[in-house]
Amino acid sequence: MIRVSIVGVLFACVPSASAAVSSLEFESGNKGWQTVVDGVVGGLSTGQIAAGEGGTPRFTGELSLENNGGISQIRTAVPDGTLEGAALTP
Repeated sequence: MIRVSIVGVLFACVPSASAAVSSLEFESGNKGWQTVVDGVVGGLSTGQIAAGEGGTPRFTGELSLENNGGISQIRTAVPDGTLEGAALTP
């Protein structure tokens, strides 16, 4: 198994020249976040979310490539308009 420990969330997004700055706030800690793992396809990966330092979400788990697995993630809903005018960066 591959051990995974990610603190916070990486999100590459920058506003376009004419748009206001867009950002995601993490004031509610891990509220509203959910884990998604590969168990639905027979995988053995794990993932947990807990309140990390400063109240930001902390995601930990183990990624397993056995049984065609390899997925462990967290997700949350992003309110409409939060990223309006933003562009993804490579």
